[in-house]
Amino acid sequence: MIFTPGQPVIVLDTTHKPAGTGIVQVYYADTDRCQVLFQYPDKTQPESIPVPVYRLVAQAAAE
Repeated sequence: MIFTPGQPVIVLDTTHKPAGTGIVQVYYADTDRCQVLFQYPDKTQPESIPVPVYRLVAQAAAE
């Protein structure tokens, strides 16, 4: 799946359970990874982390 910058996603942990939500910053087609703005539960500021696309689920847009 191709993700677009600004797209909200659910980030899955290594056991494929939801770890939280994030926002796609960049999609790298050559490596099939995204740079995602994600906030860890124990942090006050979000971090930009690399995530393989198989650990991302597109979130439905709010209506």
